[in-house]
Amino acid sequence: MKKATLITILTAAVTVAAMAQQPRQPKNVEELAKIRTERMTEKLGLTEAQQQEVYALNLEKAEKMKAARQEQMARAAEMRKVREAKMTAMQAERKAEQERLHSILTDEQRQLLEQEQAARAEKMKAQREKRGEKGKDRHRRGFHGKR
Repeated sequence: MKKATLITILTAAVTVAAMAQQPRQPKNVEELAKIRTERMTEKLGLTEAQQQEVYALNLEKAEKMKAARQEQMARAAEMRKVREAKMTAMQAERKAEQERLHSILTDEQRQLLEQEQAARAEKMKAQREKRGEKGKDRHRRGFHGKR
């Protein structure tokens, strides 16, 4: 009982210490520029005039980075929409082809086709699961299978 309590207390203490060490993320570009300028002032001993120029430079850089990040996020969202539209179109095309094929086949042939498709789907599922197990092992060991 005492060991469990001690372990719980130590775990909580380590967690709190780890959280306290995480740097706080700046809320906006001005705050980011200010923090960077303060760090440079502390490390390099900047004069007041240098601080103002460095702040302006850091602010400009932070604004450019924010704009680039927003542009990248917009492009990613657009690509996601395009990918989803293509998938929807492919699914509709596959369904139309399947319906056309079913109209050509007899009932018996349709049943055979459905059985074959179910078997193929099961085989692919097993292969995916097998690859998934390999992937899990690979991630655990690290790059190139080394520990």
